[in-house]
Amino acid sequence: MKINKKILIAILLTTFFYNSVIAQTKKNTDVIFLKTGSVIYGKISEQEKGKTRIESLSSNIWVFENTEIARMKFDTLLIIKSRKTSILQKDRGFYFGTNIGLSTNFRNSFTSSSSSSLQADFGYMLNPYFRVGTGLGVERFNIAVVPVFLNLKVLLNKNRFSPLLNVKVGYSFPIQDSQEFILDYMYSSSFYYYEQKAFGGMNFEISPGWKYQLSNAAEIDMSVGYRYQKISIEETGTDYYSKTDYEYNRVEFRLGITFF
Repeated sequence: MKINKKILIAILLTTFFYNSVIAQTKKNTDVIFLKTGSVIYGKISEQEKGKTRIESLSSNIWVFENTEIARMKFDTLLIIKSRKTSILQKDRGFYFGTNIGLSTNFRNSFTSSSSSSLQADFGYMLNPYFRVGTGLGVERFNIAVVPVFLNLKVLLNKNRFSPLLNVKVGYSFPIQDSQEFILDYMYSSSFYYYEQKAFGGMNFEISPGWKYQLSNAAEIDMSVGYRYQKISIEETGTDYYSKTDYEYNRVEFRLGITFF
């Protein structure tokens, strides 16, 4: 039986290309199998004092207690094209996050019914479950303010998807300067001088939500919770003085991203 030359050439080229791709995607690597079911591919660089250190294929350094490890393999051939590396949450270290928020009133004595905000926070992971940090942002009620706060974040587990709770407390500073008004009374030569000044106040937020880990270096989170803000307005005029405290009670939705 004769084989068409074009078919034979196509078969040879396809075989060559396939073998080339496989060769390019092969890699010798060490493997750690954790008792949790996670698998880490990389280079084991140190084993001492009951701990094992490995640099993963994504260049992250992980240190495990030997009691956490089910078994290990050394110099194993891995086809990168089909590998499935685990995404692990870091146990400790610094983080930086930013988020956007949208809030709406559910009980309030002032007039603004909704507003948006932008926040950034920086902190430290004490362990996989607790993070502490500080942050600031910009937000508008009836006046624009800069909230500065301390933040505590609690995660319920070490999985890729985890419920969380955010607690923030701090003080907000008004951006708006003092305003002066001159009122001209009709049909008379009288003028009324009037100055308005804003003062900041305490802010507080508690918001349950969830986080989803995108990679070893980033995660996204979403939360819905309660936001409180106090602002004072001082009015001074001709033979007149008044200071009024306004309290904002809002439901706030936040969407953010965190980098490690």
